[in-house]
Order: sequence, then structure tokens, then C-alpha cells
Amino acid sequence: MQTAHPETVTDLVINGYVVLPLLAGADTIAIVLGTIVYNLGRYPRVAAKLHDELYSSNIHLHIPPKFVDVHNLPYMGAVIREALHIHPISTFLSRRVIPTSDGLMLPDGIVLLPSTTVAISPWLTHFNTQVYGTDAENFNPKRWLKAADKPDLLYENKMRGMNRTDLAWGDGYRSYLGKNIAKCEMYKLIATLYSVFDVSLLRIRFPGI
Repeated sequence: MQTAHPETVTDLVINGYVVLPLLAGADTIAIVLGTIVYNLGRYPRVAAKLHDELYSSNIHLHIPPKFVDVHNLPYMGAVIREALHIHPISTFLSRRVIPTSDGLMLPDGIVLLPSTTVAISPWLTHFNTQVYGTDAENFNPKRWLKAADKPDLLYENKMRGMNRTDLAWGDGYRSYLGKNIAKCEMYKLIATLYSVFDVSLLRIRFPGI
């Protein structure tokens, strides 16, 4: 393919052909599941709320559950979104090239010259305290839920800001193609795991530590 189209299929493109299927097909789910299990182990109260929601919805009576039965569970949805927020799947999104005819002026006045290659990192946008609050680096599923004592407009504005900066699945026409399948896996796996098992962290003390 590179021999036939050397101007398009560069070494960098070939690297993408090799690496991306591995990252998208395996690392995506593994990263999110690992983040959820670890943080629910650290915060038993969060795990208890998830257990309560699953049992009150009778999910444990139908294992494995259907996606249609679990994807609207608000607290589990908040746990999954928070895992994607606190530990983004990828470091940088796909690169873009500034158009050759114009430059691009950023809000702070910095000008990117034509043909500059740029990318944005979720590890920056996800921890913006102006959007997510002062606890942006903490695992807090409640940030995705509406508090009973907060006005609707305040919640809607907060969600609008978080949705705009949430790059867990990329954004726009270059968002991850397999995100719907990945979401289906996440919801079914988490619902099954926390309906059947009481998961906790094993605390091991190593000599000298």
C-alpha cells in the first residue's frame, strides 16, 4: 500500500494502522474498567450506591443484563463518565494541520502559523477547574448528576461546559467509531460485576514500605 501511495501512506500512517486497532479494541475497555474497579475500591460509599441502584432495578435477576435495561441507570452512567473523565483513554486526539491560507489565533492571542500540526490532550481539558470545579482531579461521580437543591439552569450550564471539554471519545467527525460498542460493553460488564460480586481492594504491605 505504501509503495502504491507513498504520498498518503507514510511511516506515521502505517504506525497508526498497527497501533490503533490494539488501543481501540483492547485498551479502551481495560482502562475504563480498571479505573472504575480501583476507584470504587477506594470509595466504598460510591460502590454501595452503585450496588443499591443495581439491586433496586432488579438487574441481578437477569445476568448478564441487556444494554437496554442498564444504559439509563443514572448513577452507573455517572460512574462510567467519571472514570472516563479521571483517566482519559488516550493522551492526544488525532492531529490537525492549520490551513495554509490562514493562521489560527487562539483566545490568549497566540497565533499558530499555517501548516502547523496541532493536537489537544484530554489530560488538559478534563482537569480544567473552571469547568469541573476545584475537585476536578478527584473521583466524584456526583458531578454528572443534578443535585436536588440546585436550579435546573445551573446544572444545564455545568453539563454544557463538561460535555464540550469531555474528549473521552474524541469529538466531531473524528470521534471514535467504536464508542457505541465500547459503551455497551462497559455498561453490561459493570452491571454484571457489581450485581454478582462485592469487589474490594486487596491491601498488601510490602517489606520496607
